[in-house]
Amino acid sequence: MLLRMATKKDEAYMYALKNDPITRLYALATDKEIPAFIHAAFWADHYTEFLMIYLDDPDAPIGAVRTKRDGEVAIWIDAKHRGHGIGPFILEKVGKAGVTWAKIAIANVSSMRAFIKAGFAPWKLETIFMRTPDPNRSEKRYHYIFKL
Repeated sequence: MLLRMATKKDEAYMYALKNDPITRLYALATDKEIPAFIHAAFWADHYTEFLMIYLDDPDAPIGAVRTKRDGEVAIWIDAKHRGHGIGPFILEKVGKAGVTWAKIAIANVSSMRAFIKAGFAPWKLETIFMRTPDPNRSEKRYHYIFKL
């Protein structure tokens, strides 16, 4: 498995990956599909934080990893490549490059296993309050912080 820097051309692939049903199920911010115009604006500002994961062909990614300046890492693996050890392998690689922590939804056991195999450990449970369409209500969500 190899990594390459993401480019603006990867926007459509990342849009599909981030709107994968399993990805949305465990997303920290919302389980709703991300609208194309919101993803396009996000990608234009943040694509330089992403590395694309590929096997042989750099133009055929099988996933992506985002590394932020504060040491946070997030990873997405294409559905047909999940469960084959790609996540832990890539997380070990980027861990050596300075990433030190991740947020993982409380129910996302597969991600927790991948991070643990890569040397990360649960550190604490966080509660966040998300806005809802009703300005008088908020939704409580939980996620773990894993640290390397």
